[in-house]
Amino acid sequence: MIQCQHCGNQNLSSAGFCDECGIRLNGIASQAEPTSAPPGPPSFLREDVQPNPVRPLSPIGKLFLDSEETNEALAGVARLILMIAGGRLGKEFLLTKPEMLIGRWDAARGIFPDVDLDGIDLETKVSRRHARIFQQDTQFFIEDLGSMNGTVINRQHRLQRGRPYMLKDGDEIIVGKTFLKFTLI
Repeated sequence: MIQCQHCGNQNLSSAGFCDECGIRLNGIASQAEPTSAPPGPPSFLREDVQPNPVRPLSPIGKLFLDSEETNEALAGVARLILMIAGGRLGKEFLLTKPEMLIGRWDAARGIFPDVDLDGIDLETKVSRRHARIFQQDTQFFIEDLGSMNGTVINRQHRLQRGRPYMLKDGDEIIVGKTFLKFTLI
């Protein structure tokens, strides 16, 4: 057995990554074999597991405090609407926090985006941490977080990593191959 140096989980000797936290194992077997029954399978549904906070890649993220008062003041101000074939409107994501991550869910890495496109992006063109939308005063901004397939605004402006773009009502946002529409409420 190999004990994970990060979370202490006991893993099979042949494991390259920890079953519990997903970190790469260093390959050194634990000296002390467990005397009790082997641990059960890992569960990502435990109540004590909390997602890791998203770390901003630019200093703009430090301007915001995530408080309930701020969240209440922003609730229902804007939304992202998933655009499906033929220009029809699909799933809606309310922008209710001062900063929201757009990406795909990954429990092993602790990535739980606010705008989760995991079940929508079947070709996996959206990065796990693709972009973020944040509010400064009454303006909304979007910032690409170094995604592989990029973020495009209104089919003409491709965002550069870490350079915020001010959103306007009706802007079309393309993340990977997924089309979203930004609207003010």
